[in-house]
Amino acid sequence: MTDSLKTILCIGDSLTEGDYGSEPEGTANVHPEGYPYFLEKYLGVTAINAGKCGFTSLDYWKYTLKTLDLSTADAAVIMLGTNGGITDTIEEDTAASSYENYADTGTGRYCSIIEYLMDQKPDMPIFLCTCPYVDPSRRLRHANCVADANAVIPKIAARYHLPLLDVNQELGVSAFNTRIMQPVDGLHGSYRFYSKLGTYIGNRVRSLYNFVYPEEN
Repeated sequence: MTDSLKTILCIGDSLTEGDYGSEPEGTANVHPEGYPYFLEKYLGVTAINAGKCGFTSLDYWKYTLKTLDLSTADAAVIMLGTNGGITDTIEEDTAASSYENYADTGTGRYCSIIEYLMDQKPDMPIFLCTCPYVDPSRRLRHANCVADANAVIPKIAARYHLPLLDVNQELGVSAFNTRIMQPVDGLHGSYRFYSKLGTYIGNRVRSLYNFVYPEEN
C-alpha cells in the first residue's frame, strides 16, 4: 500500500462492527473478525472499526460521528443503509443552508455525515458502499431497506463526486450462496463473508485511491 494511506476509518452498522447474526433477531453476536479486520490484513494498514450494530445513518449522526477521533484517519469508508431510512429525498432533506440542520432522516443525515467529514478533513478520501445482499425470505424488512438504500446511495456518491464501491452487485453474495455466506439469519455474514467483504473493499480502495488521488502518493 502507499505510504500516505496508513489508517482507514470504517463507518457503518453491524455489517461493519462484525455481527455474525442471531436467530431469532435481536441479539448481537459480534466477533473481532469483521470486514475491517480483513481489510487491515489485506492492505497492511490500520482499520478503525467504528461500526455500530443496529444503527441507521440518523443514529450514527446523533450518537457516534462526533465522538470519533479523525486525527489519524487517512481515508473513510461508509456502509450504512441496511437498517433503513435512506430514501430518494436528497434535495428535500438537504435544503437547509448547513449540514448541521439537514432533515433528521436517514437521507438527510447520511449527507450530514459526508459533509461533516469533508468539513473536518477536507483532503481525506471518502468511499461510499452500497449495502450487501440480504435474503428476503429470512430478513424481509432489511432486504427492503437495502433495496431502497441502494437506489439512492449512487446518487449521493454522484452528488459529492465520491467513489462508489458497489458491494451489492460486485461482492458475489446472492440467493444462490446466502446459506453459506449468511448462514445464521440471511443478513449478517460468516467468517467467509467478512473475509470476502474486507478483501473486496481493500482491493477497490487501493485501486481507486491510486487512480483518483495520485497526488497523495
